[in-house]
Formats: sequence, C-alpha cells, structure tokens
Amino acid sequence: MEPINPNPTTSPLPPGCQFFPSEQQLILHYLTLKNTGDHLDPTSPNLIKDLDLYRFEPFNLPETARFLFGREGKRKHYYCFAPMPRVKRGRGEKRPAGCGFWRRSGSVKDIVGAGVQGVVVGTRKTFVFYLGELGKAAAVRTKWVMYVMRIRP
Repeated sequence: MEPINPNPTTSPLPPGCQFFPSEQQLILHYLTLKNTGDHLDPTSPNLIKDLDLYRFEPFNLPETARFLFGREGKRKHYYCFAPMPRVKRGRGEKRPAGCGFWRRSGSVKDIVGAGVQGVVVGTRKTFVFYLGELGKAAAVRTKWVMYVMRIRP
C-alpha cells in the first residue's frame, strides 16, 4: 500500500474543500465574472485561470487549472477560461492543439438556469481530443473530453 501524500498538489482551496460547480454556476457566476472583467477585483474569487488552451495537449495542461475530487482525489477536472476568436461553426468543427486536435462531438446542449423555469442561460458544446494531424484519417481518438460553454446573449 502506498503512503498517503498529505499534500498531493497545491490547490487554491483550503483543505477539505472541493471545486465542483454545476453548469449553471459556471455560466452565471464564473463565466460572467470573466466576461465582465470583474475577476480582476482582488476581493472576488478567481479560481478559474486564464489559459491559452490550444497551445497544450490535454495531458500536458498546467497544474494551475487542475482540481482534484473523488475518493483520495483520484479524479481530475481542469477548468480554464480562454477567450475564443471566431472559429468555423458547424458539425465538422475542429480546433488544432499541440500534436492533435479537438473535434466537436454531439449536438449543442442548452444550459437552463436553476430556479427559472425554461430560461436558457448558455450553451455547451462537447469536443473530443484526437492525436494526429488535423484532417488525416489516421488520427487516434483519446478519452479526453472538453466542454466549451458560452453565455447566451
């Protein structure tokens, strides 16, 4: 049996606290703060870091974007904010990143606000990471999944 590391990673949260926000919280609180510039206020919590996501492969993301959860912190989620330039829209949407690319999977899902019946507050797209060259049939699908959330205008 492995000895337990009392400090497996440096975290911006105090011991015993976990960061596992709902989709509504991500849209209505964290993403809204980032878009309005309120995250620059030193009194507001700034747990989600700005990161140029497409410079990295998912398995090489910086530790500052990682949050552990689950039993003994074995599961990981990465949260980051990356202002997006206009990209091609549509079913075949692909975004190059490091030695692979993110390819859109599935349809766009609406995120409905909590407590407000049927009001759509944002959308979520799902992307899967592929190793290999963009547009090549030999690309290999990985288990890495990314959710891109957007505030509804």
